[in-house]
Amino acid sequence: MSLYRRKGRGQYDQSERASRASAQSQYYMHIPRSANASQLTGYPPDIQQSLDTVQVFAAARMAKKCHKCGSGLTDGFSARNWIRNWSQRANNRPENAATFCSATCPECGVLTCLGCGHRPRRNKQPHQINGYYVDWCCREGRMLGMWALLARYDQVELEFQASSSNSDGPGLRRRLPRRGASDTQDSRGIGYADRGNYNPWANLFHGGPGGPPSALSRPIEFHGSDSKSDRFLTVTFHVVKELTPSTANKDLSPELRGMLQLSFLIDKLAELLRNDSLEDITSRAEVYTAAFQFVKKLGAHPELVSLVQTLRHHKRQTSGLESLTLRSTAHDHGGNRVLILGETIPSVAERLRKLARQSDIILGTRESEGLTSRAGKNMLDICEEITDVYAIIAPRRNQTVNDPQTVDKYAEYHQQYCLMRDESILDQGHKFNTLASRMMYSPQGRIKRLMVELANMATSLPVGIYVKASESRPDLMRCLIMGPPDSPYGYGLFEFRFAGGKKTYSKRAAYHGMAAPLQELQRSAVIQSSTPTGKICLSLLGTWREGDAAAQWQPGKSTILSVLISIQAMIFTEDPFRNEPANTNRVGRRADREAQMTIQKIQPLTIEYGMLAWLEKQQRLNGVWGNIVKAHFKLNKEKILTNINKWAQSNPAVGRGYEWYRSGVSPVERLRRQLDSLSGFS
Repeated sequence: MSLYRRKGRGQYDQSERASRASAQSQYYMHIPRSANASQLTGYPPDIQQSLDTVQVFAAARMAKKCHKCGSGLTDGFSARNWIRNWSQRANNRPENAATFCSATCPECGVLTCLGCGHRPRRNKQPHQINGYYVDWCCREGRMLGMWALLARYDQVELEFQASSSNSDGPGLRRRLPRRGASDTQDSRGIGYADRGNYNPWANLFHGGPGGPPSALSRPIEFHGSDSKSDRFLTVTFHVVKELTPSTANKDLSPELRGMLQLSFLIDKLAELLRNDSLEDITSRAEVYTAAFQFVKKLGAHPELVSLVQTLRHHKRQTSGLESLTLRSTAHDHGGNRVLILGETIPSVAERLRKLARQSDIILGTRESEGLTSRAGKNMLDICEEITDVYAIIAPRRNQTVNDPQTVDKYAEYHQQYCLMRDESILDQGHKFNTLASRMMYSPQGRIKRLMVELANMATSLPVGIYVKASESRPDLMRCLIMGPPDSPYGYGLFEFRFAGGKKTYSKRAAYHGMAAPLQELQRSAVIQSSTPTGKICLSLLGTWREGDAAAQWQPGKSTILSVLISIQAMIFTEDPFRNEPANTNRVGRRADREAQMTIQKIQPLTIEYGMLAWLEKQQRLNGVWGNIVKAHFKLNKEKILTNINKWAQSNPAVGRGYEWYRSGVSPVERLRRQLDSLSGFS
């Protein structure tokens, strides 16, 4: 199958999945098998440095004694209990804020800072974050709180992943309250307090005794979230942001960068930013706003910006920050230290790039002024936040994230120009102009939905699909689709025109129509799934009645993008013969011969009407799609000629064409001449 048909709306990029499969086959790993195996070695230099630095820091903190009586303070230490103790004592109680970095002596009962080993200095106005008070007396105490917080977050994520390993999620259900059950918390901390006193640190997962959870025996995969896990993540982002030094602080502690690199938090952050749905992000504004503010804090500091700008090491398996960085066997919890790294994966900045482009499109359109509803204003606020953050962390022009030798120039061009607003699509005529002129009123929510769809298409359109929407009427569009290389339509360009109905998103009949203007194509049966008038037969458009109801338009789910992808995948297919209802189930030699004859009939028509019709007619070459047509044929020249020559070897009609008898020049030669003479594009 072709990449051009498989890459859909998806939350996961097809090209990235392919790179994952074919990327580095060497994984860095260390799994101690004995209690004496406490060192993690053999990693990339930056990871090894982080491990060594944080291990030294953690060991120094665990060695601190009571400043009054000299008793030990960290016997049986666990990040779980440390954060639980702080969150329960400092929730709406500023006098206990110092418990974030200080331990209570089990012998004399006084507080000692594990950073400096002295009595903690208390600030008159401790930091307050979502009702939790945080205070530290020294630089090392601040970093201790950060380390414990990140370690606790890793534990929660590991527990969540372990509970999600079973599709039924029994482990998770044991930790969540039954609907209608009392929201109280027993003495062991199992269950939830009443909603007003809900503590995301102590209550989201069972906070009872025991060490960190074991590393998973399977690759780590982040899962969806609910409102409580979102709240936990929101508070985590807020506290970590508060603990992160501002730009006024220079020469930061090296363990800070190490902690953030080894923890799950930045990986979870990047995973959140894979979500390309602005509507979903707006509905979860609290956690996403906290995430954006955290990214902004990291990006603003010159010593931390690399954490969000550079490629990351994929953590295939890990036992979490506490297990990885507490050296002594007393804290090793059975020697269960695991860290397996895979290939490098995109940075946080790269994850945010798509959302930033979508936000730019929404903020830069005149329709954004009409988003006066509460939901519309919330979306605009989110878009402004995204663009502000990306402006801080976006790689500068002199920074290269990818090897320029590996960049596909056509994919890069498509990424930049796949969606554009262009009023000339109406000036030069549109099949549905008359229909559109009758729609003088747009129901509430329709324009907002169209804007969101256009923004999403700007980052999700598969390579080879281009869309131009009118500036004044975003419901009127022209779409240019490239035939997939492994189909008889390979590299041909086909235009479709689209008009959205008045009730586009509330009725099953989603669109008034979609048509291909080149009537020669229909008359010559180039596009099998179309009518002589140019209308496209497709389940999503309600013009194809075959198949089950799920294939029809689904209000609230189906999108313009899904229609375009369906056209590229289901109409420009490798086997057009069996695309007809009457031939769908036909098998045998005769059916195969007819299928091959259909392919051989379409190939020369693709050259004539999908290529030469664009290149030989100046009106089209200089029209609405002029620059895109030139870029398509110029950047794909070698691939096109290779493909056409391959057709010609098995299909004599490709060499003769339909103009050969009159001009004596084969279509392959005509195409080569046009490609050689093609001027530049902008």
